[in-house]
Amino acid sequence: MGPGTDLLTKQGALSYAERKRAEMVACWHEKGQFEMNGFSYGAWVLGTHEVINSKTGKLADWKTGPKLPRAAAMMCKLPKEFHEMPGSKTMRGHTMQREMFSQALKAMAKLTRAVGVIFCAEAWVAEPPLSRDATEDQAHDQAQAWRDTQPDDMSEIPGRMEALFIQLEHQAAGRLMWRAMISRDPDRVGAWEEGPQSGDARGRMTNLVDWRS
Repeated sequence: MGPGTDLLTKQGALSYAERKRAEMVACWHEKGQFEMNGFSYGAWVLGTHEVINSKTGKLADWKTGPKLPRAAAMMCKLPKEFHEMPGSKTMRGHTMQREMFSQALKAMAKLTRAVGVIFCAEAWVAEPPLSRDATEDQAHDQAQAWRDTQPDDMSEIPGRMEALFIQLEHQAAGRLMWRAMISRDPDRVGAWEEGPQSGDARGRMTNLVDWRS
């Protein structure tokens, strides 16, 4: 992060997200996959306070630490409970890890008095068939019903693709998402495409954004 980057501002948050997109692509080319803290996903918390991990390593024992001189990006810590869960290859294991990771991210955002979070991941992309005239709620229900019929191993879903993802939630910038599709033979990462901005609370990672606006 450059010395002039102010993570409290929209410009600073967008600049940091741009840097992370470039780092994700570089990591993928170097390792053949995106990796963060030993996993295919992770997050950065843009916090204003330190977070103190306990000797137990458990999420409930994390504490708020001293205030930082300026907002800083901190990698989301993974509590002891996270490492005791099943692997993420199956739907069940993936769901359990995702829920625990979500709890850890929300806790760290709260404890660090964060102004934003950035989630990074390499993931399978499988788009369910939806009715063209479906409302948002109907589309959500149709997608959930479709997922329930798919193989437990996410890599076996017919027609699935791969992509790099970044999602930003920030008090000044709002909620933004980017996706870069991955192709094979030859291996390459496509250009980043920005998804639609959303004020919808569905899919939010934290409570940092005012979803009523």
